[in-house]
Amino acid sequence: MYVSGTDLAKVEMAVAEILGMTKEYKVGEIVEGPIVRILEFGAIVDLGGGNDGMIHVSELKQDS
Repeated sequence: MYVSGTDLAKVEMAVAEILGMTKEYKVGEIVEGPIVRILEFGAIVDLGGGNDGMIHVSELKQDS
């Protein structure tokens, strides 16, 4: 991947945005994100970059 520009900070932000949109998650990988919807069988989590993921109810953890 090549990203070019005259402002290094903006180029780095663009690279981070691209990587966030194209990240491939692996089964069992631990991620954090805001819950956007709760369902009977789990929750939908915003993973960023326009990606959502489902967490089964048995995998949800409650902070105390």
